[in-house]
Amino acid sequence: MNPAEVVRDSERQEAERIVFLEETRGEADARSFAEQTLRVYRRAVVQRAAPAGEKVFRLRLLGSYCYLKRYLERNRQSGPSP
Repeated sequence: MNPAEVVRDSERQEAERIVFLEETRGEADARSFAEQTLRVYRRAVVQRAAPAGEKVFRLRLLGSYCYLKRYLERNRQSGPSP
């Protein structure tokens, strides 16, 4: 297991999910999903709640968390697309 690959793969999967949500439900719903998921993932990682205590799963959560955080920061700076 290469930790960097696990994180990159998790970020890629999260990006695909966000694109899907933007296309099917709109940007506002995608942002809402990202905000809610970010809170849940952060809580799981900080508390090491099962299954976040397992090394690979924890890395996946961290990769997803980092992607969602960057997504929300970019989206807040640029605002919604016309």
